[in-house]
Amino acid sequence: MKISFRTLSPFLTGAAFVALALTTPNCSPSGGDTAGAGGSNGSGGSNNSGGSNNGGSQNKGGSNGSNGGSNGSNGGSNGSNGGSNSNGGSNGSNGGSNGSNGGSNGSNGGSNSNGGSSSSNGGSSAGNGGSTGTSTGPSTCTTDLMTLRSGTDNNWIPITPPSCSVQGALYAYGDGTTCTAPSPITASACTTTGCCISGTTKIDTTYAAYGCGLGLDLNSSGGASATKSPYAGAAKGFKITLTGTTVTGQKIRIMFPSTATPPSGGTAPYKEVTGVGTYSVLFSDATCPSWATSAQCTPVSGVGAYSLQVQVVGGTAATDVVGAFSNVCITSVTPL
Repeated sequence: MKISFRTLSPFLTGAAFVALALTTPNCSPSGGDTAGAGGSNGSGGSNNSGGSNNGGSQNKGGSNGSNGGSNGSNGGSNGSNGGSNSNGGSNGSNGGSNGSNGGSNGSNGGSNSNGGSSSSNGGSSAGNGGSTGTSTGPSTCTTDLMTLRSGTDNNWIPITPPSCSVQGALYAYGDGTTCTAPSPITASACTTTGCCISGTTKIDTTYAAYGCGLGLDLNSSGGASATKSPYAGAAKGFKITLTGTTVTGQKIRIMFPSTATPPSGGTAPYKEVTGVGTYSVLFSDATCPSWATSAQCTPVSGVGAYSLQVQVVGGTAATDVVGAFSNVCITSVTPL
């Protein structure tokens, strides 16, 4: 029996449609499926969420096959697939660049807001989000400032993290008659081992021969016309080591001036010690003598001292101990 192709045509056409339907791929979206990987409901870092076009490339929910931060996190869940090297954002690029969220609470990708600073690894090891850093001092101040000295005269302490916000010069000063070294008094008093003075104190009832000392400015701009400012760092005082030779019983004052220049007819607040040694003196330990008015002496309030001074003092009464002192040196100054 002969069957014409015209007769079979409707059946062949129907079969072709069935085959086509069975082989056609599913074209529904796959990068943000409610229960699927790649970031539920479009999260995981699409278009600036959890990382600027990284840690999830434009609605694909996490490039390089990563999950992009499931459980609703933004570009880096706890363990952090939203950025390479598990940091929640390597080199400030993935999982949260320049202030995006890029890291869930407590992850390495940064704290709740920072997610990795613009300058570094997207999150410090302590989970602080990669703070920008600072030169105003470390969390603890334990470095001997004398080890930080620089310059040809060994008398400049630059501000660095170990300096506890101290910056200034070491220098000698005196009444014009007591000091014999350095000579002249404006010459550098410092060597690589310390800063030193020598001289002879005397009795002077006019107070003119007040003594000879060493100073360290705590907050100075430096330069030919240096500007002194009050100290504003973390230290509450200093541990100071003094070496050298003094007359037995000779008094030394550890002073914290509260003004940039000495008050007329006055003095800086001080704590008085006897002879050389190691002394821990807080700003609050320095007090004014009973004879001084508020205009002649002002105690340091909290921090705010302009300098640290060590002065071998002259006498005003016959019973005061005076005499020659040699190479009285500051060899160590450590913040407290």
